Amino acid sequence: MNDLNHPIQSVKYLIGATIASIAFAGLLLITTILPSEFGIDPTGLGKQFGLLALAPIETESTTSCEGELVLRKDTVTLNIPAHRGLEYKFHLLKGGTLSYSWKTNGDKLFFDFHGEPAGDTSGYFKSYEENTAAQRKGTKAVPFEGSHGWYWKNNSAHAVSVSLSTNGRYNIIGVR
Repeated sequence: MNDLNHPIQSVKYLIGATIASIAFAGLLLITTILPSEFGIDPTGLGKQFGLLALAPIETESTTSCEGELVLRKDTVTLNIPAHRGLEYKFHLLKGGTLSYSWKTNGDKLFFDFHGEPAGDTSGYFKSYEENTAAQRKGTKAVPFEGSHGWYWKNNSAHAVSVSLSTNGRYNIIGVR
């Protein structure tokens, strides 16, 4: 009738397959999971493939006891993967001022500098500047409390890094 002859694997083969699976999982951990989830890049491949841009950025609260934001100055480098976009935001109070300067490693990116009111669930946002460039600098007094920042879109075939320096009274929201 139906004779099924399944091969029986030897213990030596099973141990070898287990070791190979563990080695492959370790390789994936070091080259992709650590850079994309934790911002740790021991091999440099995470930066090369744009995986560091996916890692969450941890920030400490800079709000004082009185509910006002503390004056701060920050610089961050963001990696925008090829054919992908990335949004980086700050929380500012109404009338707050954000001084900024950003520059890519040479390539132009599409960007939208915009703000979204705190607590708004309608999807409304206000664009302050929308363009394609390799750098920008300026100062913006925001018209409402909420999240304000940039969306960058990389239309090139390789990752592009952006160095962003800011100064003002804000909390960093980070990558969204």
